[in-house]
Amino acid sequence: MAGGEGTRLRPITEGLPKPMVPLMGKPVLEHILLLLRESGVKQVCITLRYAPEKIREYFGDGRKLGMEICYSVEEKPLGTAGGVALCRDFLGQEDFFVVSGDCVCDFDLAAAAAYHREKQSEATILLCSRPDPTAFGLACTNRDGRIGCFAEKPAWEAVFTDLVNAGIYVLSPNVLQEVPRGETWDFGKDLFPGLLRQGRPVFGYEAKGYWCDIGTPEAYLGCCRDILSGKLRTFPMPSDGIFCCGRIPEGVKITPPVCICAGAELLPGASVGPYAVIGPKSSLAAGTHGENAVLEGCRLEENASVRGAVLCGGVLAERNAAVGEGAVVGRDCVLGEGASVLPGARIWPGQRIGPGEQVSGCLRAEKREDTPAFAAPGVLQGIFGKTLTPELCVRMGAAAADIGGRVGISWQGGEAARILAEAFSCGVCAGGGTAVHPDCSFEAQAAFAAMRYQLPVSAFFRQSGKETSVMFFGEDGQRIGREAERRMEQAAEDGTPFVSAAMAGSVTELFGVGEAYIREAARPGACEGFSVAASGGGPENRALQTALSASGAKLINSAGAAALSVLPGGFGLSAKLPDGRQIGPERLLMAAALTELKWGSGSIAVPYNAPGGLEELAEACGGRVLRLGRDGAPAEEMSLRQPFLRDGIFAAVQICACLTARGMRLSELVEETPEYGACRRVIPVEGDRAAVMRVLTESFSEDSSELVKGLRIFTGKGRVTVSPMRQRSAISVMAESRDAEAARELCGDLDRLIRKTAAEIKEQLE
Repeated sequence: MAGGEGTRLRPITEGLPKPMVPLMGKPVLEHILLLLRESGVKQVCITLRYAPEKIREYFGDGRKLGMEICYSVEEKPLGTAGGVALCRDFLGQEDFFVVSGDCVCDFDLAAAAAYHREKQSEATILLCSRPDPTAFGLACTNRDGRIGCFAEKPAWEAVFTDLVNAGIYVLSPNVLQEVPRGETWDFGKDLFPGLLRQGRPVFGYEAKGYWCDIGTPEAYLGCCRDILSGKLRTFPMPSDGIFCCGRIPEGVKITPPVCICAGAELLPGASVGPYAVIGPKSSLAAGTHGENAVLEGCRLEENASVRGAVLCGGVLAERNAAVGEGAVVGRDCVLGEGASVLPGARIWPGQRIGPGEQVSGCLRAEKREDTPAFAAPGVLQGIFGKTLTPELCVRMGAAAADIGGRVGISWQGGEAARILAEAFSCGVCAGGGTAVHPDCSFEAQAAFAAMRYQLPVSAFFRQSGKETSVMFFGEDGQRIGREAERRMEQAAEDGTPFVSAAMAGSVTELFGVGEAYIREAARPGACEGFSVAASGGGPENRALQTALSASGAKLINSAGAAALSVLPGGFGLSAKLPDGRQIGPERLLMAAALTELKWGSGSIAVPYNAPGGLEELAEACGGRVLRLGRDGAPAEEMSLRQPFLRDGIFAAVQICACLTARGMRLSELVEETPEYGACRRVIPVEGDRAAVMRVLTESFSEDSSELVKGLRIFTGKGRVTVSPMRQRSAISVMAESRDAEAARELCGDLDRLIRKTAAEIKEQLE
């Protein structure tokens, strides 16, 4: 599979297919083909899409590699499985390998094929361990190697193992019958999950050896370091650490390990290494220095230096020019005399940097250490002007337009929120989208607007003191998924191309959203005569009071009535009973659920992380609970009909309407719900937290656990959710039980198990 464009690897891949990125003097794809040849494979079909002529021209019919190579070009993107399915005639009725043409590995593919035959597998996926598996597809295997479930590029909190899909498969020809002709179909998202649903034999083979996805400049440079360190079996480094295809002239200082490819020219006085790759047609003059760097077909004049960076083909670094750590200089750039490319810069091809000029970025991208990342699902947080800037919001707005076309934008709280929202709106228009401005005043209203008006992406900006935050929703009213988060993060870091002036988008104002929200939440007459106090401030609680009044409730300030209040954002509801007891949002969610389970349809759909007591409540009522993220389309469809299970104001009206109809007090309804206790701990993990999750996952049987967002364990005392943190080397434990003491005991049990497991893994590594 060699159709990849390699957008994350830019500017190295600007105009160059990712499989053609040079590695130790050869394209990455050539290393893969040589590995296949070593495994006995002589016939290869290469699937192409982006810049196919560059791959065809280089490899031809394969004779120079001792192979037979043919090609299949996708006229339109068909996905990984769809592209391979185009090769049905080539594949015939034999088992075959599918290999990503842009990975670097030295696996024993013949052993993987033997395992495939031994297990009588229809699809065998090669798996390897990764300390940060969030950029890959995860697979959970049982004791005999059969795969039980997948997770495609999860956020950290959904990680349950460190075993990732290496993009190499052994397949039987009949599996291609599952791929619809002419449709976009992926292995990880479509084909393999479909085979699992049918109960077909899909196995995981944990491959030993080296594997690297050179998806970013950092990963590419790291891969070169690994190879120079002797970690790639198929590229053996000499014992002296100097791989050189020619003679090293006198007066050249070499500090191993280094790789000097054929056709490279080193003049006396040049200094190379350690960890330097000098590609073909590169020229280094006297006084130049290349360290921890990749120099591909570039020319360094006297006293130029490159440290920790990548210079692509055709680059000229004039006298005394310097390139710093993490920088990438694209093809055919000129760095003038004494110019400095500062650490982390990205220079797109063809740029000219003037003499003495300092560059920390480029026209299209600048690496920023303070680029914001999603710390919680669908939520960005940061300091205005530092981690959340108007510039970044313009970039993310363009990415949002690329995702969905129509983008909702609203804000609350202060001038910083307004400025960021307007910058985001400009980005949407610059990306060719329509910026829709609904008059929302809090997050739950923005979620309602996203669903009501079918906005594929919607952003709500809030300022609270120095802190600013953005919450993103999809057209289902839920937080956006990890794939959309990744696109936003990538745009914030590297930018998104803007459209031409003729294709620029526009702004649409959407008035009356607040009134429509109240009309949906209110039930005229349903709470007639019911007395309730509505406390709390902010637009959320003003909306609560309006919705209850429109439903006929009598709002009082008396201490003799239950007092309801909506939490900031509008998604949660709390209460204070006349006897002074405080009822938290989890218990009130169960109360709202009870009204539907006992006196409504008998079925509810709730967020995956909703309290575990809901199943107990449903069993007592003879009903059922569906959870979003676990139960698929039925849960999503039901959730759309039950806004009172995700919105505090809708929940308040639902509860009050039920109390009115039943002649009950809130305390009586709450007492029919199970007692609820919770305990949460964050446990620091020194080292590989994904490996810890893998051991934990394998320690619990499928009957006592499930894998949806991290690992959920069911015990006689309650349930525990274990998931890695996003931005810390730590694991979060959330224990739920009938009371706080039992929850603390459960939390303590998992705390000790996690610490013990982490210590054992660390000891094994040492």
